[in-house]
Amino acid sequence: MSHRIGVAVLMLALAPIGACRRGAQTEAAPESVYSAPSVLSIRIVNHSQLDAIVYLLHDGTRDRLGAVTAATTAHFQVRSRVLSSGEFALLADPVGSLRTTTSELLHTTQGTEFTWTLETDYDRGSVIVRED
Repeated sequence: MSHRIGVAVLMLALAPIGACRRGAQTEAAPESVYSAPSVLSIRIVNHSQLDAIVYLLHDGTRDRLGAVTAATTAHFQVRSRVLSSGEFALLADPVGSLRTTTSELLHTTQGTEFTWTLETDYDRGSVIVRED
């Protein structure tokens, strides 16, 4: 009889551990549904003779994407969830110059690729938007 009581006490002691484990599994399942990241693709073509630092302007903030070397192309990816409003602009800050340039306001949808071409005269830059 004491053996049965010992087993019952042991089962009662281990029951909360199993419940916690199952609770953690059910919370992880919905998270995996939303874990597929939606990524925004940004391509910068720099025809200028100056390197440039490129920033993403969105929701009142400025996030550094990275550097684009003179006469090269760079690719950046941004998670769409960063853009709460779905609108953004790009800013190029040429190294060694006091003048910056900003793209027009852009709107994102899933699968959209943006190509911003920076010309020698930064005011002549253009943006191409490709939707899948």
